[in-house]
Amino acid sequence: MFKIIKRAITRKYPWIKDVYVGDEEDITKYSSMLFLDADIDAQQLADEKGWTMEEWTTPSIQRRVYKRDNFNTVYLSIFFTKPFDEEARQLQNQIEEEMRRIQKSDAIPSEIKIHKTLGLSNFRYNFPPPQATPDNTTITN
Repeated sequence: MFKIIKRAITRKYPWIKDVYVGDEEDITKYSSMLFLDADIDAQQLADEKGWTMEEWTTPSIQRRVYKRDNFNTVYLSIFFTKPFDEEARQLQNQIEEEMRRIQKSDAIPSEIKIHKTLGLSNFRYNFPPPQATPDNTTITN
């Protein structure tokens, strides 16, 4: 069931690069919920939707100020400036609704269904590798 949901979500939302259980403890922690993490490309989403990212969530700021190669948040809306944050909130709700719709589908055999409500609990933007800075030295013969 998990593989079906993961495949459907990553196909429909190409900026979602991976969906997984982030903390093994989360599998048994709650009897009715299963929280999943998603690796995303927030810049790809921003480009696709025409949204503006919050400056402090970008790779350049996070690397320079916080020495991080990713940014994590429980809310997709944190990545984007107003008014796009509200659209991101709605998108997060749509993704979770899509996950529930797939989970309840009659096309899924009952023996593989997960009897917990699935939700996204963490979005991690793994930054692309830093671009190499050009060497400004001049070579003369």
